[in-house]
This record gives sequence, structure tokens and C-alpha cells, in this order.
Amino acid sequence: MRARTAGGSVYLTGCSGDSSAETIGGSIHVTEHDGPVRARTLGGSIRISGQLHGTVEAETQGGSITILVPDDARLRVDGRGTGASSDFSEVVAHLGRLDGLLGDGADGSVTMRTAGGSVAIRRLT
Repeated sequence: MRARTAGGSVYLTGCSGDSSAETIGGSIHVTEHDGPVRARTLGGSIRISGQLHGTVEAETQGGSITILVPDDARLRVDGRGTGASSDFSEVVAHLGRLDGLLGDGADGSVTMRTAGGSVAIRRLT
């Protein structure tokens, strides 16, 4: 699934496989996803949730990034922002950075980059 807009938010729900979302002037919301995701915006926040695997990339210049995964996620996590927080003891949040390994990391990686907001990895409930 691919979604792109220049003037608003993007919402993807219940998709599987490789998905991509881009916007210049809004937020990105990806929920109930199964697979890799690439999300990029210049002017909003990003929120991605689901059974993520493969390469997950989230990048914004003007907002926060939140990734929600189940307790059994097996992902390498790398995040950079102005602040950071983690619901998982295996992922260290310190001075705007997230770094750690959920499980054995065999399912893939999550990379988050923001210049104007925080990065967070949360439990999907």
C-alpha cells in the first residue's frame, strides 16, 4: 500500500505487506499493520502500530514519533529526537535517544528520526 499527499494527513488501517506513507503538511497514522512500513512527513507527527517486521522507518521534521508493538515483538530499535521514552526495559531511552533490542531482533528493525519532537516505543495493548 502506498499513500502520498501534499496537504493533509495520511491514515492507513489494517494493511499488510510493504507500506509507504508520505505527506508534506500533515500527520501519518498507520494502525493494525502487518509488515514493513516507511513513513515520512515534513510537518506532523507519526504513529505506527501493529505486528511490525522487516524495515520500519519513520522520519519527520516537525513532530513526534510513536511506535506501538506487542510484547512478543522481535525488533532492533534506534530512535533520535528531542526527547525519548520506552515502555520496554530492553530499549534504553536517554537524552533524546532510543536504543535496544526487543527479543532477539530477528524480525527486523525500527528507525525513528525527528528534528522537532520526541520518539517513543510503546506496548500495544
